[in-house]
Amino acid sequence: MGTGSVDVLLNAAYTIRWNDFGVNSSAQYKLNTVNADAFRFGNRFNLNSFAFYRAKVDAIILTPNAGMIYEHSAANYLNGLPVDQTGGYLLNASLGVECAFKKISVGLNVQLPVAQNFAQGQTQANTRAVFHIAFAI
Repeated sequence: MGTGSVDVLLNAAYTIRWNDFGVNSSAQYKLNTVNADAFRFGNRFNLNSFAFYRAKVDAIILTPNAGMIYEHSAANYLNGLPVDQTGGYLLNASLGVECAFKKISVGLNVQLPVAQNFAQGQTQANTRAVFHIAFAI
């Protein structure tokens, strides 16, 4: 299911490494348009930056990381008018680790809200945990 609108996604990412230390940063912007019901979700901006260390233990590569994640959502609109109690921001601190072995990589990170204001204080984000697995072919 989608929003019923045509939206534009802009992404940028950069990683800089010095030996086994590095920093990865990325930014995303989603420009939303009006759908057939005259509703437009607010544009969204995400920015994150993580410091990491790459350690090789036998055939396994462990990469612990720590960083910050910022999310901002503009207000939603219906019939050209802003919808009350929509939009806001969230700043999360994040701590995680990724483990790679041959062509398989698994990772886990935990994100803890540091500062937030969603829906004029009506909504509160909680701690998040994100798990991922990737296979190289």
